[in-house]
Amino acid sequence: MPGTIDNEALLGELRALYARVDAHYADWTCPSSTECCRFGITGRQPYVTSIELALVERAIAKRGGMPSPKKRALPLTKDTPRERICPLLNRDNRCSIYSDRPFGCRTFFCDRATQGEGPSRPVLQGHVNELRDLAERHKLGGDAPRPLMRALTLASFALALIGTSAEAAPKQTIVTASASPTVMVWRSTADSCQIDAKAVTPLALACGVVPPT
Repeated sequence: MPGTIDNEALLGELRALYARVDAHYADWTCPSSTECCRFGITGRQPYVTSIELALVERAIAKRGGMPSPKKRALPLTKDTPRERICPLLNRDNRCSIYSDRPFGCRTFFCDRATQGEGPSRPVLQGHVNELRDLAERHKLGGDAPRPLMRALTLASFALALIGTSAEAAPKQTIVTASASPTVMVWRSTADSCQIDAKAVTPLALACGVVPPT
């Protein structure tokens, strides 16, 4: 793509899009069960585009890194690995980057939520299209979403563990990967990710990424 990409401007557009999306759900109430942040329980996790991930990485850096294991959310059940708790959920059961959380985290509500009017399907799809356009302008192929857990593991683990930038983190080898994701913002977690055994880190394990046997 010709010209210089103005990431600050794109992130500003993303925040403005988030504000419009949040306004649609202003009259919805959430019971704060945090089940939506436990992807093994819901069977779903948000898929993020490159521009969403860029804002997430910036929010993580601003707070000084990922929450440490001692400050992350406790499991609701005895089967911690199967819960697949989002590593951004802290011990107070709050998202540690709430204001910069991805699109999918803003539009998914559990069955116990009290629903308001909400956006119509065409309006919501319009916002998804806006998001894809932003991601396309941000990075070539950036509109192809990736599961949040994998994105955090492969792109942000160095920032979380040694305090470097995500761009400077060594690239890891993906051994297996799911089929190309669709436009949907949420998908099943059945297609678990595997990475090279040398790339396994505490963050990777916390994210529920299984090393090859």
